[in-house]
Amino acid sequence: MDKNKQPELAQELDDHLQLISEFAKYRREQQKITTPSKPLSSPKMFSATSPMQMQEWVSDNRLQRQ
Repeated sequence: MDKNKQPELAQELDDHLQLISEFAKYRREQQKITTPSKPLSSPKMFSATSPMQMQEWVSDNRLQRQ
């Protein structure tokens, strides 16, 4: 492993972790909004976020940050 690459990698990892935690926060907010009006058995509540959605959300988020 190239020593010079390591800080870069660490930074990238930090960015990913940041995005993931922001995404989790966002999902919780979304669920808070949708939970009261629907029964808990609603399949929508438990459906996993598809990679495409995640990708969209991430790029949206990046755009908002700039």
